[in-house]
Amino acid sequence: MRIDLVSLCDAAVEVNGRLHVLGTIDYFWAASVPYVHNKCTLALRLRWNGHERVKKHKIRIQVLDADGYLIATEFTRKFLAPSVANDDVPSVRHLILEMDRLRFENFGPYAVRAEVDGEELATLPFSIVPFANLPQQHPA
Repeated sequence: MRIDLVSLCDAAVEVNGRLHVLGTIDYFWAASVPYVHNKCTLALRLRWNGHERVKKHKIRIQVLDADGYLIATEFTRKFLAPSVANDDVPSVRHLILEMDRLRFENFGPYAVRAEVDGEELATLPFSIVPFANLPQQHPA
């Protein structure tokens, strides 16, 4: 199994087997810390091949600070790969995880870590940036 896509975003939905992601986030602007972000979403696409389809898997999602400490309750779930009619149809599952009221104690780097069956498959870095570092807008 592998993760094809991982995105911290404003919102995500699945419609007819398609994942729609809105507003990919690489950083949050904050006037001060601690900073609380009211709502964001983590979107993942998981893909299975061959024998992996029949095994039950366990996913674990963590939001970590720069020192590797959890800043929110970790998400864990066991699941099976979706069954498909034949090998021409990809065996994929979308995971959409709403994250409310994330609290960040410091400016700087953070990360979302996705682990499946004890193996880290993706780490997505992002940052909390002070407004003082806001890029200047130049008139066109």
